[in-house]
Amino acid sequence: MDRPTEAELLAELAALRKQVLLEAIVHQAATIAGSAAVRLFLLEDDPPVLRCRMGVGLPAEENATPGISVAEQFAREVAATGDPLVVADIREDPRFRSPAPATQVRHISYLGLPVKLADRLFGVLVFSSPAPRTYPGDEIAFLAAFATQAALALENARPFHQEQERRKQLEVVRALSGEITRELDLTTLLGLITRRAADLLGVSSGTVLLWVEEAQLLVPQAWHGRGDWVKEVRLRLGEGVAGTVAQRREGMIVNDYRTSPYAHPSFLERTRVTAVIAEPLLYRDRLLGVITLTNEATGRPFTPQDRETLALFAAHAAIAIENDQLYDAIRLELTERQRAEEALRLTQERYRDLFEQAPVMYVITGDREGEPIILDCNALFLHTLGYRRAEVLGRPLADFYTPGSRRQLLQGGGYQQALRGEFVTEERQLVTCDGRVIETLLQAVPKGNEEGRVSGTHGMYVDITERKRAAEALADRTRQLEAVRTVTEEITRELDLTTLLRLINRRAAELVGAVSGVVWLWDETAECLVPEAWHLHGEWLEDVRLRLGEGVAGTVAQRREGLMLNDYRTSTYAHPLFLERTEITAVLAEPLLYHDRLLGAITVDNQGVGRHFTELDRNTLSLFAAQAAIAIENARLLEATERAAREARSLYEIAHSLTTSLDPSEVLHLISVKTTELLGTPHAQVVLWDEEARTLRLGAAYGSEAEHVRTQEFRLGEGVNGIVAETRASLIVNDYQNFPRRVPGMTELVAVIGVPLLYRDRFLGVLTSHATQPGAAFTQAHLALLTSFADQAAIAIQNAQLFSELNKSYRDLQQAQDELIRSEKLRALGQMAAGIAHDLNNILAAVLARVELLRFRVSDPETRETLKTLETAVTDGAHVVRRLQDFARQRARSPLVPTDLARAVQETLEMTRPRWRDEPQRQGRVIEVRTALDGVPHILGNAPEVREAVTNLILNAVDAMPQGGVLTLSARALPGRTGDLATRQSGSLESGAAQLPDRPIAQLPGVEWVELTVTDTGIGMSEEIRRRIFEPFFTTKGVHGTGLGLAVVYGIMERHGGHARVASAPGRGSTVTLQFHVALGPVVARQEASATLAGPRRILLIDDDPWVRESLSDLLRTVGHHVTEADGGAAGLAHLAESPVDLVLTDLVMPEVSGWDVARAIKSRLPGLPIVLMTGWGDQVVKEASERGLVDRVLGKPFPLEEILRVIRELTADRPSAGSNPVRTES
Repeated sequence: MDRPTEAELLAELAALRKQVLLEAIVHQAATIAGSAAVRLFLLEDDPPVLRCRMGVGLPAEENATPGISVAEQFAREVAATGDPLVVADIREDPRFRSPAPATQVRHISYLGLPVKLADRLFGVLVFSSPAPRTYPGDEIAFLAAFATQAALALENARPFHQEQERRKQLEVVRALSGEITRELDLTTLLGLITRRAADLLGVSSGTVLLWVEEAQLLVPQAWHGRGDWVKEVRLRLGEGVAGTVAQRREGMIVNDYRTSPYAHPSFLERTRVTAVIAEPLLYRDRLLGVITLTNEATGRPFTPQDRETLALFAAHAAIAIENDQLYDAIRLELTERQRAEEALRLTQERYRDLFEQAPVMYVITGDREGEPIILDCNALFLHTLGYRRAEVLGRPLADFYTPGSRRQLLQGGGYQQALRGEFVTEERQLVTCDGRVIETLLQAVPKGNEEGRVSGTHGMYVDITERKRAAEALADRTRQLEAVRTVTEEITRELDLTTLLRLINRRAAELVGAVSGVVWLWDETAECLVPEAWHLHGEWLEDVRLRLGEGVAGTVAQRREGLMLNDYRTSTYAHPLFLERTEITAVLAEPLLYHDRLLGAITVDNQGVGRHFTELDRNTLSLFAAQAAIAIENARLLEATERAAREARSLYEIAHSLTTSLDPSEVLHLISVKTTELLGTPHAQVVLWDEEARTLRLGAAYGSEAEHVRTQEFRLGEGVNGIVAETRASLIVNDYQNFPRRVPGMTELVAVIGVPLLYRDRFLGVLTSHATQPGAAFTQAHLALLTSFADQAAIAIQNAQLFSELNKSYRDLQQAQDELIRSEKLRALGQMAAGIAHDLNNILAAVLARVELLRFRVSDPETRETLKTLETAVTDGAHVVRRLQDFARQRARSPLVPTDLARAVQETLEMTRPRWRDEPQRQGRVIEVRTALDGVPHILGNAPEVREAVTNLILNAVDAMPQGGVLTLSARALPGRTGDLATRQSGSLESGAAQLPDRPIAQLPGVEWVELTVTDTGIGMSEEIRRRIFEPFFTTKGVHGTGLGLAVVYGIMERHGGHARVASAPGRGSTVTLQFHVALGPVVARQEASATLAGPRRILLIDDDPWVRESLSDLLRTVGHHVTEADGGAAGLAHLAESPVDLVLTDLVMPEVSGWDVARAIKSRLPGLPIVLMTGWGDQVVKEASERGLVDRVLGKPFPLEEILRVIRELTADRPSAGSNPVRTES
């Protein structure tokens, strides 16, 4: 096989792409040496180890057999000695042992060459063959030279790949910076910075600490890979790594953290950190905080490159933290950088593609009297310079150099060094056949002849023309960005809008070297561009207005993108006025956009032939325009904020004025006055909404038109007031005379503004104002100001209305408090009366039983008459006790049934006839009774209680007419719900009422009432007496009255769920009104109890009161019953367990075992045995008994003999008689 020429070999070695380069080295080595297999081992730095990175023709056992191969052992030996090594048969060399069996070793002949440059080892080339082979010295020398050339190629490729890795890392930093600057929430931003910094350096944890100026502390605000304990850490300047970095204002790396003096105890205790890297977060030399990243025990140490990367990221993070309002500017700048870097990347990719196809120009020279002569060259060299091979070979190399490079070549430059056997790298300029200069990087190595003497050079030329141009462009771009950054800092510090616009105009012209310029702002109302700042243009520009698409600025504003014109005077975008008044030849323009919202445009121009703008100028102005838009928006926001503050102060002063009055008329007048002051208008008015009439009526007016509008009314949709009322939305009419719905006759109005008065979505009216000055117009700022004032005005109107209602509510509350006090008094006295009634009932029960027993035992008529009188006294006493219980409300309400109210009233009149007719007639006075009861619906009530209540009212009325008079009883049906009575009455007599608690009887909508009134023409009463009329024991009759009559009426009406009301005035009589629920069913007729007698029964009587027990026992035995006495619940239950009985009579309240306990025990064993419960507490026990279901009857003490006998008959009717003696009763 023919060996390739040295020039061809060197050309292929010059490839800078590492993978291609490695493949080229091993393939050319195999070709040169004629070996079956070639391996290239490279020395890796961290940790230092030889690894096979490329090979060709490798035997199968190297991959199939585990362990260190023979080739790798061989390469280690060569690397250790640094010299070539030849082994003809590896099997015979004891230094090398194959992990595979000897029979499977295919390659036995090995040659190893160190790949090194000077004393620096890059790796080892290992050649092997399956048969024994020896290598001549010249071949080894040639292969060694090849290995040196390979080292040279690797060395040349290293800076390129390092630069590529650096660019990739910078690209990552740039991408991360773009990500964090898009985040405007500080908390989220800090978390994002922490995570991205950790990802950037490949670590698992990190922390961002912010500097708290007031506390002089670093406080953790975001962390990654740490627990919540971090938030408790506080660091002072100089404390720990973060505190030291903050104090020094420079980053640091600590790779021995656990033994470092900078280690913090909390982190030593809670983490396994071994290495820390930290950078300060600085913005314009001001400390914002520190970012720290850590590696755990298994992590790698940090490098200076890591610090450089983190420093760059920290700078971006500081900017994002300090000024999130520069977000769009930063994003735009990053976008431009991405475009430039992308363009550079594409150029480099094209360069690399060319490099891969024909990467290096190789030239082999020979020496002729100290001057290199071209002996051979590759096709790339010929193609690059534009020559044919015959035109090049044999000519001096200097013929293709520029004069400068020729002098360096002939005056002892790199060529002479190569002839001395040295490696040379230097830049040279080649000249093509058409005179073009090509920048190249020359790498020259000595070329030896067969005798081993240096006879020339191997020259490798790399075309670096594009790279140098890109570097220059990048430097220009960097200078450009730095200039933009400097100018941006200047304009962002200026917040006065006028000064800012002038500054922007001057700096824009300076950035791109323009002669003059204009800053245009977009007028949203007029929809045109207005010049606000200009340079080197006359005052004529002040009147220029450009619409969208008009001229260069209008076109830029319409398209929302920049425009560059270097042929302005012939361009279709040229504006006639500028052509006429200026000598502009080139224009560069950019829109001023803030969040895609048009703010205006900026134009710069040049005058004179040859003064053109470039793409670099356009990119610079585009980047500057983005920053200028942010600065303009900030200045406008500041101006708006200051204006809003002034308006807020005015609104506060006006609102304070409104709160000084609660009179509705005065408030409305003040609102109209303050509206004119706020808007600077001659007239304002407030119209109020009338819900019933569905119209707007004037509430107040002030100003020049006040008298004219006092009689105006507006319906929905009529005029500005009607439209605002109909839509509940604000309205501005700036051309009122052409307004379709204008009010006729209002010819002087120019502009009108109206806003609704709303209080919590409730429409109160409309606030309007108008201007009469020609050309006057209301703006959105006026509308916002008037809307804010209208909100305050609505509150003031509502407060005034509420104040009026509050006064009325206060009067109602005073009346309700009086009723509450009366109810509390009744409740307190009732509790006392309840205890007295219980004790009296027990005493009366014993007395009544003894009286009835004596009536059975004596036959003397006189004695029996005495006993009858005594029985009547006991009965009257029981009645008094019952009235006490009624008053105390201790009696449970009997079931309310449909009751004929008219009949109950007539019956009561008949029963009380002696009091209102007979007795007055004997005294010589006449009381006339009038009734109006026809057609009255039935009520839900208890007839006896109704009669008792009416009786009390009749008797009180009779007592109130000592000279006679008229007593009127009338009833009527009333529609409505509970409580209507208190609001329906009116008149001087009805100055107060007592309203009982609402107890709904019929749960149906629209429940009606029946109202009964009892009116007399008597002496009447004062307001003080009327307020106390329902209090128990309160009387105006002296010793002749008990003071319980109306208190009982009050209790009866409460049990009926109704109302009672008294209206009276001295000398004008009194009217008592009772209100009952209407009944929904017919009147239920009362059924009479059966009077059938039964035989004697076995009765168990249980009562702890011996007087009551013995008296009742004797009485029952007298009428024939068999009675067994027990003095308590326990004794009664014990007797029942021994002897059966027909019925059990038990007292309720007994010590230890109560009547309920007795009933419960009996029912559990003998559920069919009748139980009668006796109590002195009244009827309230009946309801409780029915709910518990433990007893069959409840008897209230005292009870007559007839009642107890009737109960015994009813409960034992179905049980067999215990004896034959009949039960005797007294007729």
